[in-house]
Amino acid sequence: MWKLSLKPKGPDRTSHERVKGLVFEALGRNPDIGISVSEIACADPACPGEETIILVMIPKRKTAACKVARALADVTGDDVRDALKELAYTP
Repeated sequence: MWKLSLKPKGPDRTSHERVKGLVFEALGRNPDIGISVSEIACADPACPGEETIILVMIPKRKTAACKVARALADVTGDDVRDALKELAYTP
């Protein structure tokens, strides 16, 4: 029997963990920093379709967000470093 799912398939756990590792590496592996990585579908016609959103949570600072205009599975270390430069965070 076929099972039909209307829910779009999201990025796999491996992609999440890989990108989180790239973010931690770029930020100097500070254990006090919290990171959230997610993929969203951008509805804006100027967007590439999927975008990766990175949230950086540092104690006593406002949560900072940056994005990479790629699907989570396609994000590279250079993409992460470039996106984090926008936050002006120094480890």
